[in-house]
Amino acid sequence: SLSAQGGLVYLAGMWTLSTGSVTQAWSLVFGLLAAVFLVVGAYHFFALPKPASDVATARGQNPAREFFAVFAHFLRKPDILTALAMLLLYRLAESQALKLLSPFMLDQREVGGLGLTTQQVGIVYGTVGIIALTVGGLVGGWIISLYGLKRMLWPMILAMHAPIVAFLLLAMFQPTSLWIIGSALAVEQFGYGFGFTAYMLFMMMIADGPHKTAHYAICTGFMALGMMLPGMAAGWIEDQIGYVNFFTWVLVCTSPSFIVITRLKIPPEFGKKAPEPATYHDTSAQAGATFPAPTLRTAHFGRTHSTSENLLKSSSNDATASPASTAVAANHASPKSTLAVRTRASAASSRPSCSISNAPLRTKPSNNAAASGRGIL
Repeated sequence: SLSAQGGLVYLAGMWTLSTGSVTQAWSLVFGLLAAVFLVVGAYHFFALPKPASDVATARGQNPAREFFAVFAHFLRKPDILTALAMLLLYRLAESQALKLLSPFMLDQREVGGLGLTTQQVGIVYGTVGIIALTVGGLVGGWIISLYGLKRMLWPMILAMHAPIVAFLLLAMFQPTSLWIIGSALAVEQFGYGFGFTAYMLFMMMIADGPHKTAHYAICTGFMALGMMLPGMAAGWIEDQIGYVNFFTWVLVCTSPSFIVITRLKIPPEFGKKAPEPATYHDTSAQAGATFPAPTLRTAHFGRTHSTSENLLKSSSNDATASPASTAVAANHASPKSTLAVRTRASAASSRPSCSISNAPLRTKPSNNAAASGRGIL
C-alpha cells in the first residue's frame, strides 16, 4: 500500500507533468507495477517454504460437494446471523467514505473538494496516511494481546468511526495547508487501522474450528461484500447531496455497527496473549533441567485463587518438632515467590499455621527430612 498509494501515485503525477498526458503517465505506472509483480512473484515461488502438511484434505472427493459441505458447516456455526451482520455492517461507514476520499481530495474547491494535485495526494494519503494506518494496526494488535478482544471492542470501534469527523471538518472548512490535511488524514487512518484490528480478530474467532482456512476465506468474502455494496452507491449519494452532507451521512451510517456489537458473544480471554509458563531449575537432581512450575489453588472467602506454587500438606503429627519455627521451602517452587510454612509445636495444639512470603528462599532438599519431621514441600 505504501508504494502503490504513495510512491506510484506521486510518480504518476510527475510523469503527467513531464509527458503532458495522463493516459501515458498511468500506463507507465501500471507497466512498472506489472514488472514488479512478476519479479516478486517469481522470487516467492522459489523462496517461500513448502511444508509437508500443506496438502489437500478433500483429495478424491467431489470438489463441488466438498465446497458446499464446508459452506454449510460455516452457516451452522452458533449465532451465525449475528456474525454475518457484524461482517457486513462493521465497515458500512468506512466503505462509503473510502470510495470518495480520493475524489474529494482531487476535486476543485468550487465543487466542494480540496483541490490537491496527484503528487500531493500521493504524499498526504498514500504515504502519511498509510504509515498511520500501519502503526494503528500494530498498536491495535498489541492492545488486544494485553486486554482481549471482548474488553477492547468498544474502544476500537469508537477509534475507527470517530475520526470520520475529520473528513466532515475538511469538507466544511476546505483548508489549503497540506500540513492540516495530512494531519487530519493521519488521525483518521490511525483510528481506522486501530479499529480494523478488532474486525480481523473477530473473523479469526468465527473461522476457528474445522476447515478454519476455508471459513476464514468465507469471512473475507463477506467482508468484501460489505465494502462493495455500500461503495457502489457512494458516488451517486455524493452527487445528490454534496461532500458536507455526504460525510454527515457517513457518520449516521456508523450506527448499525454500534448496534450489532451489542449482540456479539466473545469469550473474555479471546485474543489475549497466553502467558509463558513459569519454569524452575532443579539443581538437586539434574543441573540445568527446566520444568514447568506447579500450580497452587487456594480458597479465600469462598473464592479460588491460582498461584505458581505447589502447596503440599505437612505432617499433622509434627508435635515433636523444635519449638523454633521452621521455614520449609518448596522443592518445585517458582523463583518469583516462595511458600514458607512455619510449624509451631504447642502442648495445646499440634495444628500448623501457614503464611505466604514473597521473599526468595533458596533451600536444598534435606536427606533427613523424614527423621527430622520436616516434610519437603
